[in-house]
Amino acid sequence: MVLEGLFIGKTNAFIVEFLAEGKPLTAKKIHGKMKGKLKVSYQAVFKQVHQLEKKGILIRVNGTYLYLLNPQWVRKLAAF
Repeated sequence: MVLEGLFIGKTNAFIVEFLAEGKPLTAKKIHGKMKGKLKVSYQAVFKQVHQLEKKGILIRVNGTYLYLLNPQWVRKLAAF
């Protein structure tokens, strides 16, 4: 996984990988996609989603609990 080196732990890398598909997801749906790939609790996923939001990597869609990658963060990453 290419993104793994950018983050501490695999959970964040998986979250970003799933959201890179372009479809907004809730923390619950992200956790569901993670099953079978990584053993992690829903609470851990929820916590990491909120940490990524605080760091400006994720944004909420219109104040809902659907998350997307922040386009500004993606541009910065691409420029790197």
